Amino acid sequence: MHGAMAPARLRRAREEAGLHIEVLASALKVPVHRLEALEEGRYEELPDMVFARALASSACRHLHIDPGPVLDEIPTPGAPTLGEIPRAISAPF
Repeated sequence: MHGAMAPARLRRAREEAGLHIEVLASALKVPVHRLEALEEGRYEELPDMVFARALASSACRHLHIDPGPVLDEIPTPGAPTLGEIPRAISAPF
């Protein structure tokens, strides 16, 4: 599992702050299952890696911890690419 330390950091910070996962999920306005997936490193259960990184950043901000080390351990999304552009001007899009 890539980024195994990031989930542990987030869970540990939340537990040290004395917050139940339901409370943090409510504060961040996300379903509990998404925050659980993030804390357990199950990134494939999240919409995409941009969402995972944004949620981790928001959680860090709420928990008053530096997001840098957490985000360094979460995979970065690939660079966005555009599909091949058709040559014909009348091609459907």
